[in-house]
Amino acid sequence: MNKRLSGLVSLAVLAGAFLAVRFPLLFLHGMKEWPLDLFAVGAVVIALSGILFGAKLLPAFTAAGYLLGFAAGCLFHWEYAPGQDNLWLLWTGVFLVLVFAGGILEFLAYRRRKTAPPQKTEK
Repeated sequence: MNKRLSGLVSLAVLAGAFLAVRFPLLFLHGMKEWPLDLFAVGAVVIALSGILFGAKLLPAFTAAGYLLGFAAGCLFHWEYAPGQDNLWLLWTGVFLVLVFAGGILEFLAYRRRKTAPPQKTEK
């Protein structure tokens, strides 16, 4: 169970972030489908990596990417046409960058664990 705890906690954080962003903060982003799309992608990544394979870093980076992407989108968006802005592009970009960064760090941590010399145990 401890091996999958990171995935379960990350999934709970992602679900909480989705519920907070999708409904109460709708007036900030005005999108009805895009938060659900990003949530679905994040949930699949967390379920596969954290719950199924026991990864620790990738699920945490995925959940953080959803929140930080939304925050970056709200802070740095601008309107490029009447009624249209780039919040969704910023949100998605930050989300994907953090998912890929978490994947790379997870891979490097896995490689380091596999190439580390065995630990000496004292009797």
